[in-house]
Amino acid sequence: MSRNAMKIGRYTLEHKSENIREVTKARVEDSETIATPSRSSSNLTDMEQPAPQPSSPISIEDIIIKSFSFALSPDNLYDDDLQISDTEESCVNNFMIQGTDLAGTDTSGLESKPGPSLKEMEQIVKILTKANKETSEELAISQEEIQRVHTSVLENYQLKSQVFGLMKPISIQEYLEFYKSTGIDVDGRGEELITAILHFQKKIVESVKFAKTIPGFRQLCPDDQASLLKASRVDIDIICTYKYMYHCHNVERQVIITPWGGKYHIDELEKVFPRDLVLGRNKAVRSLYELGLSEHEEAVVKAFVVMSPDRCELREPEKVQESQDKLLSCLRHLFNIRPGGTGTRLYKLFDILTYFRSLFERETEFVKTVKVHAPDYLYDDKFALIREFVL
Repeated sequence: MSRNAMKIGRYTLEHKSENIREVTKARVEDSETIATPSRSSSNLTDMEQPAPQPSSPISIEDIIIKSFSFALSPDNLYDDDLQISDTEESCVNNFMIQGTDLAGTDTSGLESKPGPSLKEMEQIVKILTKANKETSEELAISQEEIQRVHTSVLENYQLKSQVFGLMKPISIQEYLEFYKSTGIDVDGRGEELITAILHFQKKIVESVKFAKTIPGFRQLCPDDQASLLKASRVDIDIICTYKYMYHCHNVERQVIITPWGGKYHIDELEKVFPRDLVLGRNKAVRSLYELGLSEHEEAVVKAFVVMSPDRCELREPEKVQESQDKLLSCLRHLFNIRPGGTGTRLYKLFDILTYFRSLFERETEFVKTVKVHAPDYLYDDKFALIREFVL
């Protein structure tokens, strides 16, 4: 792995240590910069839905046209259903003009910069929370149904194992050789892969819509917008599905209900996705679930990971850093209005986000393998979005 790839893919130890130092400093300053819990909590709980307003001139359509070079259905992307009101738009613009660094104070000894006001933070959180609700995976089945499906999957797998023995999936090379010579999807992995890809394409469109609501995102050049979305795709996918997957992946019984509706024993799913990736994602899901994020915190975290200037090459990284710092101010505010204050939750969150980056590296390796050995059907026009965005 190249040194540049390591720099982009992971936090370095120095970077992580710097983040921890900044969070420590932020905790000391919280009492001076954060309003009382009772008033703030009430305001954030009773957030109103924003009224429709025409979208900004710099939109995600520009990203698709310039950076991805393919056509999307107007029904998917040009129907911009995440709008913000005049008041909120003005508040976002004002929020971006005012400057603040990671802890609200210039650590280099220069004059301190003003941080966002309570009202501005509440408006940002309101916008992001609404967008996140519309782009996250809901648990549409009951716990009883999940348990029934898990039991059925396990019993069927055990029965097949008793009759045929333990059958490991054939290698991708063997599968492709058989597919190219016969055109037969010998073990059904092709059908499963197509279903998964169509699901991920839908989530890409939803991620794009969410990103359009992040303060400062539309003001970036199209190339930077595209780069940020690609670099954060794994993080966004986990944050959108972690509540669903926490209940639908039973590690002890080794059964899983995928977000696209597949029902598998993990040995069977391995024919499509490597076991270490499935288990790695489960670890990330459980860590995030156990952090107990509120709906407001979850939305801000999702925006925070998108606006990460150190994960990819950018033309205007300083603008992205400015936006991420302000999002961190919102996150600190939300953590502080909880009973007991921020505590160690920011430390735990940073550890989880660092682990997300290691997953991104591993999934990037897997994607490269898929790209090299991709079956012909992955070059169909209906998969153009996933090829450009991921492959």
